[in-house]
Amino acid sequence: MIRALSLALLLAVSPAWAADEPAKPAKPTLAFPRIASAGGVVALPDGVDMPASDAVHRLLIDATGAETTASGINRHLEAAARAVNLYALAGVAPENVKVAVVVHGKATPLVLSAAAYQRHFGKPSADAALVAALHDAGVAIYVCGQSLIHSGHAVTDVHEDVTVALSAMTKLVELQAAGYGLIP
Repeated sequence: MIRALSLALLLAVSPAWAADEPAKPAKPTLAFPRIASAGGVVALPDGVDMPASDAVHRLLIDATGAETTASGINRHLEAAARAVNLYALAGVAPENVKVAVVVHGKATPLVLSAAAYQRHFGKPSADAALVAALHDAGVAIYVCGQSLIHSGHAVTDVHEDVTVALSAMTKLVELQAAGYGLIP
């Protein structure tokens, strides 16, 4: 009898507890102003500090890991797409946004051509379309030649929109010396 009363009381009070809980915020609406396939950004209200539209912005993304987003693309490529979309959202002209991605280490396979990726891994590359979209948006993508060879791939295995550099080390230093801000 006591158990039945306790259960009845719990069921009667539970909806009241639920009503006191704060509502979960709605998911923000994402915008994709330049790259439609990745890197969604959220528009913010007027008065928010924005990047200068008349300055040249140079970003360098050091892509070393194989971590992926929920949609299966490499998180570093997602970050590059987000950077492009953020500057577009802010009204910065495409010619004033210079984004470079240097791929090495465990991220190396993401820059293989679709055929080479299929041959090496037996499945399609989740990143090939985004590599092309980033290239079309003006993003320079480099792969470390040392990582490429050490991971068992050939220079001819690389996606057509990717440049093979001597090494990540030399390319990272070169781009930073040219004024690119490093985003690890």
